[in-house]
Amino acid sequence: MIHFAFLTPEFPTNSPSSGGLATFAGRITRSLVAKGYCVDVFLPAESPSTEDWFGVNVFNVQIPPYQASLWNRGPGSWWGRISSEGLERTLHSARFLANALEKKHAVDAYNYVHGADFGLTTYFVRPAPNRRVVVRASSRSELCRHWMGSSNRLEHFLLTRAEHRLFRQADLAYAPSECTAKFYWERAGVDMKVIRPPVEISFDSAAQLDFDLPHRFLLHFGNINRVKGSDWLARALAIAWKSAPDLQMVWAGTDLQGWLPRFQLRWGSHASKVTWLGPIPRTQIRSIVRKAVAVVSPSRVDNLPNTVLEAQADRIPVIGTWSSSIDEIVVDSVTGKLVEIDDDNSLAEAMISAWKGYPPFNSQCPIPPIFDLLKPELAVQNLLDYINATKAAPKTGGELRASV
Repeated sequence: MIHFAFLTPEFPTNSPSSGGLATFAGRITRSLVAKGYCVDVFLPAESPSTEDWFGVNVFNVQIPPYQASLWNRGPGSWWGRISSEGLERTLHSARFLANALEKKHAVDAYNYVHGADFGLTTYFVRPAPNRRVVVRASSRSELCRHWMGSSNRLEHFLLTRAEHRLFRQADLAYAPSECTAKFYWERAGVDMKVIRPPVEISFDSAAQLDFDLPHRFLLHFGNINRVKGSDWLARALAIAWKSAPDLQMVWAGTDLQGWLPRFQLRWGSHASKVTWLGPIPRTQIRSIVRKAVAVVSPSRVDNLPNTVLEAQADRIPVIGTWSSSIDEIVVDSVTGKLVEIDDDNSLAEAMISAWKGYPPFNSQCPIPPIFDLLKPELAVQNLLDYINATKAAPKTGGELRASV
């Protein structure tokens, strides 16, 4: 039997409310099991354990406490600019995941090891006969760090170097979106295949909500930050309220940087028109999406986001952005509206159109054509065809696996 190992920092068992990577990992592993493959998942954990998740073998790998190097023990906020503690922590976890993989491989060999750039999970996986390493690009990390305001730090350059090495040392690399594959070809010379993720369209009833929502609302959910355009949306909202003072929004997700209080100050007397729900379990998000007039996802950088896919699967129109990968999902003026990044007036106009029920926001939208490529059986087969048909270049494990 073909044996897969997935090394990932996130999975539905340890991150039930997490975003893209956990959702993808859960979908792809379940789809592989459904096709008869044996799939093991290795996750970082505080204590070791194993569990079965819909036929997927989950190994929770104990990661010992991280001890900062002398370089990363400097005092004061100024040290953050030259610290590499985040990268050290990431590599610390990746090393123990790789060690756990090798111990299991020695007993029951793997044919494929699947990793991701987020977490650098396969960074220390050694070349082995008849075993191939496949890495999926989770994001355009360099651009994400730019919009998060950390691209002026030493760690940004070290992480960028490590990510590029990760892709180059892998036997195969792929991305879910065309813009991500193009980005890494231009920035790192990595030839990535575009393989769409599995997404199942389900008409099952959604979960009941134990909180009240406005009668009508636009929805913004996921991570609240500059990468997802939350600050831009906050500006555009102030413009939209001038023409549609009754416009109501619901925001849900994770606000790690504390943006919302700053937005509320900007909105002034309009702040009560935005209902903040905070982190919401994925089992309830679908109920909220289905009640929305439209989902507003003004990402500056993205990678075929689940927030948009889930909304469009439920035939809810989406306001998104050109050149962000959202334009690979949303059909402009048919399944939603696309606007240029950081164009405040265009985003405000799109929200006003949605609120007033102008086409394409006057009814449920059709399911976009991309969903023909997202059918689980096809998505999994495309991945299998790619890793089976592409000849792997021999790996020596030399300088590419040196620490940064």
